[in-house]
Amino acid sequence: MCRMRRLKLLLSWAILFFVVLFLIKNRKRRGERIADGEDVLSFRKSSKLLTVDGNVDKNSFSLVTGEGRLNVSVWEEICGNELISLKEFPLFPHAPTSRRSTSTLRIRLKQNLENFGLRIFGFLSPLESGNYNFHLSSSGSTELWISSNTDPEKCKLMGNVTSRATWINDGNTISLSAGKRYYIEILHKHGLQDEENLNFMHIKWRSSAWKVQVFRDIPSDVLIPSEDDQHSNVFGKIKLQSLLNQRVVHRDTILPMHVQQSEPSFVTEEEKRRSEMYFLPFIREEDTKDLFPPCQYNPSYIVKNPLGRYQSMWETHYTSIYPHDHADIMRKSWESDDFVTFGNDQMDENAARKIVVRVWTQLQVKSPRKYTLKHILNVEENHDPEKGDRYLVELELIEILSRRHLRFSEYVYRPKESDTLCSPVAVAWNKSAVVNILLATGNNQGRWTLHFLDHMSRIHNKTKDFNFNVIIVEFDGIYVDLKEALKKSGIPHYRHIRLRERFQKARGLQLAANMVTNPNSIVFVMDLHLDIPYHFLDDVRKHCVQRKIAYSPLLIRLSCGATASRPVGFWETYGYGLMGMYKSDWDRIGGMNVKEFKNKWGGEDWEICDRILMNGMEIERLKMVNLFHYFHSKKGMWSDASHRNQLSDSTDRYWR
Repeated sequence: MCRMRRLKLLLSWAILFFVVLFLIKNRKRRGERIADGEDVLSFRKSSKLLTVDGNVDKNSFSLVTGEGRLNVSVWEEICGNELISLKEFPLFPHAPTSRRSTSTLRIRLKQNLENFGLRIFGFLSPLESGNYNFHLSSSGSTELWISSNTDPEKCKLMGNVTSRATWINDGNTISLSAGKRYYIEILHKHGLQDEENLNFMHIKWRSSAWKVQVFRDIPSDVLIPSEDDQHSNVFGKIKLQSLLNQRVVHRDTILPMHVQQSEPSFVTEEEKRRSEMYFLPFIREEDTKDLFPPCQYNPSYIVKNPLGRYQSMWETHYTSIYPHDHADIMRKSWESDDFVTFGNDQMDENAARKIVVRVWTQLQVKSPRKYTLKHILNVEENHDPEKGDRYLVELELIEILSRRHLRFSEYVYRPKESDTLCSPVAVAWNKSAVVNILLATGNNQGRWTLHFLDHMSRIHNKTKDFNFNVIIVEFDGIYVDLKEALKKSGIPHYRHIRLRERFQKARGLQLAANMVTNPNSIVFVMDLHLDIPYHFLDDVRKHCVQRKIAYSPLLIRLSCGATASRPVGFWETYGYGLMGMYKSDWDRIGGMNVKEFKNKWGGEDWEICDRILMNGMEIERLKMVNLFHYFHSKKGMWSDASHRNQLSDSTDRYWR
């Protein structure tokens, strides 16, 4: 019996041994099939490669001993395997999440790393002359670009693979000379992990000069990093927007492997005219004054009793518009079918045209044979079933004598069960009001703060609008010289305050508002992670009415991996984080609730809405076309960077 037990035990151990041996060999074969061998990459941080001033530290690697490297830029929180989601990301290619370097193109990444993109770039300097072709394999999507010299603009696509594919470019060779440098750039995009948890990228090469024509790993001693991806002479033709450079400028040259950030597109000419009406000068004020008889404006929905906490969410109402803005947005979901969130409510065309006819008729009576009507730009209806309807009417006119194209933009009111229009008392918008844009920024938000400055600079350059201020309160942890960035941004008027303490958004916004001393100017609470349309300032002005109306535009919250060029997401109906009103009204309602929301963020926008409505105002709600919010996590945004309650710096170039 004992002998039989020993035999069974030995047999069991033998079977277990062969099973383990089989699994080990199978795993090894799979690794060879994926990347021709096991090799785990550990990216080296760029700080080890670059000195403080951004120049290459010659002692950090040695080309002789095989310590060559390429620059690596990493972008996180971009979903999907498609490279276009990386190329169209607004912070690509010069504002990555982190900067690192690599000495190998045989890259195995952590299995739990997902939804990221890589830009690997620098120079190849082969040791032997010959015609080279390349072998690519990748668990994501990868493109290999190589230039005929050191100029990135002369790059050509040498190969590309999609998820879990291998590619060999036997027919696409490039001649490389020994000792010469050739710019190389590799773009890699990886989405979610699959069931095998593969996360790799491998590039090999083959030269006609080799006796044995097999693909080999690219050795580190032929890799040379870009001296500095911001200051190198190689990039002298390209103006960059980057964190290390701490400046905001527009890129004049787009490299072949990247994409041009596209301008907003429009479905119809009507939509385009509405979005670009800010180009038109206004008709003379004397031609609009007393156009209709005055009438009292006191909507039935104005709150007259105290509200419970956050009850304002059920007291707001929405505006309908004509012409249709085609602002519907598709939202994708893994759990259910796709569905659409609709744009602004569409005003009945016949009703809109009747209002326009009445306005146009009255204009002709007041200023006969002075104008012709060219286009209906925009009609907005704020419906009150109990008392009547408020309209914003905007028309493109042609002045007959000068042939100039001009803009009419005024509020009118139609009492209930009446066909006549009147001018609502104290409901008029100031067409030259100064808009003060309030922003608080802190932990890990440096890249997006520069993106915001870039957009405000673009708006100024496009519209030639000087009547706005950017007021930024900076807390610890953004790692960007905002003072220098503001100087170089081209924004005409700004204020900057640097606080050496941890991020407190409500307090920062209130400090920014305190900088505004003119009660007859507008304050607008701004957020980051946005693409802001050119018509933003014009929209804010015409929807803020002193003592009467605050404005909270709706934005499109993009899904992870979606961009402004490929918008997938939804209209943020319940978000009131963007809010504008006159400074006198801001002071009257008490501004930000700094005491309650000192160390938290969430609900403060609803709380301020409660106070706006209880102070007898209304909140205009419109879906602002081309206002996009990019997906991001809140990781690190509320970490305690430090807590030194000290005002250390301020910059003032302010429109008073």
